[in-house]
Amino acid sequence: MELARETSARQTLEHYKAAMQSYYLDCGSFPTTEQGLAALWTKPTLVPVPQNWSGPYLDKEVKPDPWGNDYVYIKNGSATFPSDCPQNLPYAVICYGADGVAGGEGENADIVSYK
Repeated sequence: MELARETSARQTLEHYKAAMQSYYLDCGSFPTTEQGLAALWTKPTLVPVPQNWSGPYLDKEVKPDPWGNDYVYIKNGSATFPSDCPQNLPYAVICYGADGVAGGEGENADIVSYK
């Protein structure tokens, strides 16, 4: 069961990465950390509001991860950008696993968009 949840989370991260590329091509930048993954489903109302938003970029609304926790989106430049993420990447999307907190092993291990 845990392998299925991990696989589902990894597939979802890949789906978000593809949607993020489409968002970038239309809008010229990635969403801010505050706009988050929701910007892939509904046009952001927080500044900077993207003028060329043509979404939704996902086929369904952003849902919790397989353990019921929110996926975390952090744009590079944010104070909370992961230190283990390559600094040349524009953003990170993280699933914190079963425990819903950073770090951990086994079912509690983080699943990230950059590894």
